Amino acid sequence: MAEGLSDRTELLIGPGGVERLRGASVVLCGVGAVGGYAFEGLVRAGVGRIRVVDKDAFSESNMNRQILATLDTIGMEKTEAARRRALSINPEIRVERMDVLVSEETVPEILDGGFDVLVDAIDTVRMKVC
Repeated sequence: MAEGLSDRTELLIGPGGVERLRGASVVLCGVGAVGGYAFEGLVRAGVGRIRVVDKDAFSESNMNRQILATLDTIGMEKTEAARRRALSINPEIRVERMDVLVSEETVPEILDGGFDVLVDAIDTVRMKVC
């Protein structure tokens, strides 16, 4: 993990807690407004593996509310922007990209891989009921 990334976290949750975070696996569906901030928090907390799921790319209209939307990421797939951001914070993190729409058909593949937590940050109610 990046030098110093876990120092402050360790004060709160101890060395064992930091190790549990490093061993944790999270699926994050949606890396836009809510999901981008959730992603940032998970990365900075020291989660070891995150699968990001989003079919969208950043546009200029995202700039006012989405933390991963920058001039450098306009036109970039959201999952790729997330991967780059994570690696710039913690080079040891494992980020798995899935550029798919969450649907009944894709949920089994999205959840395949033994994850501890699912974060639902998708913005379409129809997809939430999958």
